Amino acid sequence: MEHLNWGYIQLGLVAVVFGGLQVWWISSVFWRRDLSKPQSGGEFRKSLERIWMKEQREGKSGNGCGSIWSRGGETQASRGA
Repeated sequence: MEHLNWGYIQLGLVAVVFGGLQVWWISSVFWRRDLSKPQSGGEFRKSLERIWMKEQREGKSGNGCGSIWSRGGETQASRGA
């Protein structure tokens, strides 16, 4: 086998890296396209529940505006109104 030219090895390495970048880019485009699809009501509710559970584990109570979600089911009768 003849001596391999160092230029061919470099060219092959660049081709492999370029191919890997193309695969990564195309897969990220498809992943973003999948995320941009509208969700059904059930899927939307599940995603919100995952966010709320994550916030509860981290000790956060939402955006700090005192929403009904952070009051624990308080009603008008229990507030005295």
